[in-house]
Amino acid sequence: MDQKNIYGRRTGTANVAVAGALRRELTNQEHVLWQALRGNAMDGLHFRRKQIIRGHIVDFYCHRARLAIEVDGLVRDQRQADDEFRDRMLAEHGIEVLRIPSRAVDLSPKSVLWLIRQRTRKACEQNT
Repeated sequence: MDQKNIYGRRTGTANVAVAGALRRELTNQEHVLWQALRGNAMDGLHFRRKQIIRGHIVDFYCHRARLAIEVDGLVRDQRQADDEFRDRMLAEHGIEVLRIPSRAVDLSPKSVLWLIRQRTRKACEQNT
């Protein structure tokens, strides 16, 4: 059974299952951010976690701001080429990707949330 993602493109059941599993197994850093973003807590903006966009799963996504947020851990160095390709593909569809090192969330979650707030405000202003 296929489902549609936010762009109407069909998403296979496997991707939906993977996204669901990832939602249940957030990293500590993702959990910290999700607690601050969920329930429209940041300026009334709706964020989704582990959102499928054009066949790719992003950590967090705000459709109104057209902003994807990725929390990058140690694996980032091994996946850099794949991440750069995905970032370009999302940019071609008008979606900005904000990459946040997981260490930054550990050291200063308030600073990371401030950065996300600034980016979403700027993006929402540009998209209106």
